[in-house]
Amino acid sequence: MTGTKIKNHERESFFSPTLFTQMFAFKEFSALRLIVGSISPCLIGLGVGISIPLQLGSFTFGAFFEGLLETFGIALWLSNLLLAFSLYFLAWFIGRIMLGVGTLPTIFLISPAIEIGAAIVPEDTPIVARLIILSISLAIFGLGILLSAAAALGPEPVSALCLAFESRYGWSISRSIFAMNLAATTLGFLLGGTIMAATVVSLFTPALFLALGLTKTRALLGVKAEN
Repeated sequence: MTGTKIKNHERESFFSPTLFTQMFAFKEFSALRLIVGSISPCLIGLGVGISIPLQLGSFTFGAFFEGLLETFGIALWLSNLLLAFSLYFLAWFIGRIMLGVGTLPTIFLISPAIEIGAAIVPEDTPIVARLIILSISLAIFGLGILLSAAAALGPEPVSALCLAFESRYGWSISRSIFAMNLAATTLGFLLGGTIMAATVVSLFTPALFLALGLTKTRALLGVKAEN
């Protein structure tokens, strides 16, 4: 009897929730939402990456990644990957924020998309062409944010930490996002990142896209507001 009890106890301990299973909340989603949720991080990374060689100012965290590249030689994909894991861990540690199936594409697709975007634009591109490309990259970046929010497959790293601050300290999402973007931009500037007009514009781009298209896009994907 004693041996049986020990075995049962060991089995319960083995199958008890682990840190990984507690952090992730896997649910069933439609094929369309999965496709859109997988495409959105590629668009976000592509938009950020394209902005870097334009020399008109990197987008928010893009300035931070650029600064790390300039000062320490850390590749864009690696700095983004390390930051994503760090923010997700802090979000879980501070606020027990549950991640989702969309977390994996966010972690592993944004980084290579940034690298691809940064390699697309030649450094000697004329100023007029750069302004046009900047407008396109802003649109790609904003669309990626919109589709990610609409698909609602799990928060991207910055949003996850903002949700943790809201849960633990009662900070508003807008306050947290502004503080994090400001910190990333400041650090990027100190490390040698390019801070110009495009950096300021990119702070408002996600909010504009979300305000104009979130409700309609959610309806098209069959996502309820509470998701």
